[in-house]
Amino acid sequence: MHFARIQQPSRSRGGVALVEFAIVFPIVLLVFAGMIEISRILLLQHSADTAAYEGARSAMVPGATAAEASQASQTLLRAVGLKSFAVTVSPTEIQEDTPLITVRVEIPIQSNAWITPHWFQNSRVVSETTLFCERPPMVQMTGIPQIKALATALKSKRGNSGGSGSGNSNGSGTSTSSGTSSGSTDPNVSTSSSGAVSASN
Repeated sequence: MHFARIQQPSRSRGGVALVEFAIVFPIVLLVFAGMIEISRILLLQHSADTAAYEGARSAMVPGATAAEASQASQTLLRAVGLKSFAVTVSPTEIQEDTPLITVRVEIPIQSNAWITPHWFQNSRVVSETTLFCERPPMVQMTGIPQIKALATALKSKRGNSGGSGSGNSNGSGTSTSSGTSSGSTDPNVSTSSSGAVSASN
């Protein structure tokens, strides 16, 4: 009878495997961390878009205030566990003759990153939404030039960035967006919304 000899792995092969693991493991770990952080940034962008839109929605009705818009946005941002953010409402005082309401949300990435916050120093996620207030048509018409100017500025920004982003329209209003945006489903509402990740020195 012949018995096959089972060869034991040599010690040198074990050493090679250990070296290969030492080289590959940091790369795999870096890729894994990058995937997590990219997912986090996408979550921050979606949160900013939603908060800006819902804040503007809450202030477009008659009798609403800028404080209510800010509170609505902050409530959504706190619900997803964000540590720091800034909400700006314009105008600060909403009157009966106010045609438009704009809510801008800024989220610093460094203070909200999970694994590698030092990668995102001075970087932030920004989203801004502008809606027509529920006012008589004559009041709303006074806001049309501002909407057109904002849409032109957004188109110019997209052109300067190489045509990135996408625009879409929901309902019968107009919606111009850069990055990720939330449009309006109300037929009497025009929106101009932008989302972007920016870095400042």
